[in-house]
Amino acid sequence: MKTVIFACVHNAGRSQMAAAFFNRRADPNRARALSAGTQPAEHVHPEVVAVMREVGIDLGSAQPRLLTDALAAGAQLLVTMGCGESCPVVPGLRRDDGCASRMWVVSWGSCLAHRSTSIMGW
Repeated sequence: MKTVIFACVHNAGRSQMAAAFFNRRADPNRARALSAGTQPAEHVHPEVVAVMREVGIDLGSAQPRLLTDALAAGAQLLVTMGCGESCPVVPGLRRDDGCASRMWVVSWGSCLAHRSTSIMGW
């Protein structure tokens, strides 16, 4: 099974939503998504919980988590949420558009749109 990490700074909004939408669409036998941040907030933004509930996704029990080396070691793809210089960096992982080490690093707003292979299809 492939693991994707959606990451941002606080892991309280965009990355939580992205992981939840990915998990809703992905075949759970082939791929799963996690979300994490470099400076996790205390809780997911209430507005995010409310909006996701409107589309049938319950994030009420979701908790922001720290992006750790151990968490990253089990993933094949890191998708950052377009937070510029504040975007997470995985130590020991070169950050670029291609395959780097055991993970790809993709910026949500730029590279993702240009990839010829969809994340879902690997």
